[in-house]
Amino acid sequence: MLKLISLLLLINTSWAANRTYQAALEENYPNCLADKEIIYLTNEQKSKIEELSGAKVLSKIKIKYFNKCNGSAIYIDSHIVRTLNETLLIEIKEGKIEKLETISFMEPQEYKSPTKWIAKFLKKQLDEKLRINADIDALSGATLTAVAVTNASRKILALHQVLNEKK
Repeated sequence: MLKLISLLLLINTSWAANRTYQAALEENYPNCLADKEIIYLTNEQKSKIEELSGAKVLSKIKIKYFNKCNGSAIYIDSHIVRTLNETLLIEIKEGKIEKLETISFMEPQEYKSPTKWIAKFLKKQLDEKLRINADIDALSGATLTAVAVTNASRKILALHQVLNEKK
């Protein structure tokens, strides 16, 4: 019985840090968010984002918020790492990553990217340096997570660029 209780506690705490993206937005941007914008990408926009980012865009529906306090754009990106979901909050200001935060990670916690590693993405823009083994170090034991976060960052920067081209 004690083993079962220990296992249940371990399982329960492994997901304890996960939040909904609404909770993460409220925590990070109190009184700063404009209404949510649902973006429906055209086939042309999707292709352009894939070309710029070098990563596959699986959904043509994207979520964006405008930060009234500093003029940045905040995107929510959900993707599969190995077999389970990860959700990132990525804030873009002046074409660079202002904030990147893992708000939900359903894979085992030992594969989650550390905060110190995530910080390497800050102030990065969409260029060839924003790649693993360039400006972004590989994560030993969490290669799939490193690839997923890097690809998501590149896709969001490309999305932001494509959306701003039409303005």
